[in-house]
Amino acid sequence: MADQTIRQRYVQYLLEQVRADPFPSIEHMNMLEATVRDPDQLVDYLETLMDKVEATRFPSLGLLRRIQRITSQLPA
Repeated sequence: MADQTIRQRYVQYLLEQVRADPFPSIEHMNMLEATVRDPDQLVDYLETLMDKVEATRFPSLGLLRRIQRITSQLPA
């Protein structure tokens, strides 16, 4: 139980870092993706990335590819 809580806190911390940074750290995103297990947290993460992509006229190809890779791994 404690391990689950620490994982959730860690994922939440990384998610907040990604959310707050206009150009999120690739390392933070990689760490978050390697740790997240909760589908709701994964959806929050994807929504955060989509918000960043939609907020600009010329979105980062790296973010677009990352979103594509993650969504292609989700169950249909």
